[in-house]
Amino acid sequence: MTFGVIKIISGGQTGADIGALIAAQELGLETGGFAPKGWLTENGPQEAVLRSFGLIECDEHGYPPRTRRNVIHSGGTILVGKHQIGGSRLTYELATQLKKPLFLLACANPPGTKPDAARVEEFRSWLRQYQINILNVAGNRESEIPGIAEFTRAFLLNALG
Repeated sequence: MTFGVIKIISGGQTGADIGALIAAQELGLETGGFAPKGWLTENGPQEAVLRSFGLIECDEHGYPPRTRRNVIHSGGTILVGKHQIGGSRLTYELATQLKKPLFLLACANPPGTKPDAARVEEFRSWLRQYQINILNVAGNRESEIPGIAEFTRAFLLNALG
């Protein structure tokens, strides 16, 4: 039961993005999204890994073009972590400007702990309210919030599984 979600997309960055793509594969969902030109991540180019998740390389340099495309090509975005910093701030601003549904999820639990049941239910209600089929998952890099990849993975497995 995935609450209507059939595909999870992200930009392929370390952290929340990769955690979401791993969760999607574990749930048997489609994966995809747009990656920066050169398949760039904070760990350097990751073409093989990102292609394995179905990501498409943007034809423009930098992170903003792929962020914009992922927001546009989804029914809504869950933003994991601190939305005031880095690329997360841009995702927040774009979703707001484009009037796209946005769910904010703080990364409060240490990795390995069960996601907060109330937040899981709020997220499920949000998915139902906006009838999200293609979910964009964005958030902080692993270097900004260590453990955020596993937190995102665990949250999505719990919420959509």
